[in-house]
Amino acid sequence: IFNQKKRNFFIMFSNDNQGEVWHDQAPKIRVVIRKRPLNKKEMNKNDPDIIDVRGPQTVVVREMKAKVDLTKYIEEHNFNFDAAFDETMNNQALYLSCVQPLVDAAFHGAKVTCFAYG
Repeated sequence: IFNQKKRNFFIMFSNDNQGEVWHDQAPKIRVVIRKRPLNKKEMNKNDPDIIDVRGPQTVVVREMKAKVDLTKYIEEHNFNFDAAFDETMNNQALYLSCVQPLVDAAFHGAKVTCFAYG
């Protein structure tokens, strides 16, 4: 189902389905993110890795800023998701963890959508 290209974001939707046990236990919308590794161009330019996955649900984006006196500092922005995976997560494990339950639910009559971006 998945090609070898790494996907960055998985957003999963599940519509209401009366009497479906799977659906009653799952959230209606799940947002799952996987950090991508730096690409060759970014590595050749020595670009810093500004994304950090901290724990199973948190991603931190580090933003370089400058104060009024031009002193540089890094501001961290925390984002929480239903699940967050680092760049070492492979497609197979991600599929088994996040997508296969949707496929199983679809075969049991649930209305589902999986949107992958990246």
